[in-house]
Amino acid sequence: MTLAAAAVAVLALNSVVAAVGWGVFALNNASEAAIAFVVLAVVLIADQRREAWRRLVIGAAGFIVGYVWIQIAISQWGGATSQLALNEHYGWARLLANDQNFWPLIFVSTLGAGWVFVTARDVRTLLPVRLFAGQAVLASIVLSIGLDDTRVISTAMWPSLMLVAVIVVRRLPRDRVHELLRQFMPIALLMVIVIVWDGQLVYPGWDSFVHLLRYIFGHSPIPFQD
Repeated sequence: MTLAAAAVAVLALNSVVAAVGWGVFALNNASEAAIAFVVLAVVLIADQRREAWRRLVIGAAGFIVGYVWIQIAISQWGGATSQLALNEHYGWARLLANDQNFWPLIFVSTLGAGWVFVTARDVRTLLPVRLFAGQAVLASIVLSIGLDDTRVISTAMWPSLMLVAVIVVRRLPRDRVHELLRQFMPIALLMVIVIVWDGQLVYPGWDSFVHLLRYIFGHSPIPFQD
């Protein structure tokens, strides 16, 4: 539901429909939706300049409606535990250690196979793509201090990754777009989002970046948890 709503928020041609997407996105994951909106705004303004503002304002209205709606619902349910409270419960030192130990994997999972796409030489010459890639690097550092950091980061970057794909398709020659897709798709079918929870990998066999690369290139099987 969250990713589908984010897709509607970015890809819908009608601004009102896109606003509904932002509302549903905020209803499901308000914090990720807020981060995603800021990242998207930077990329969209770089691409469309003044034309971006109308879509952003209407999208922000949809986000606010969804956010208010979920806050009212949470208050009726008796409240919720904040991310800050969870971080304090588990201890900041523990979360920082998690960040230090697994940052390379967190960095890769920020965009997954999208890194192959946005770092192609002719793609990264586009200003919106460079801004997006820079924000992805920043997100992998700033947002990595948390329990389910890879889920939060990848969800927050997902809408802008779709926007970048649209920009590339629109600006590059068709033959080059087809070539990029041929390069991108095999890796996209293999690349996974590596999940880190409370300092532990969901798949403990990926205890180093080398193990992940060996899996991607077919030299080792998927490690399963006992």
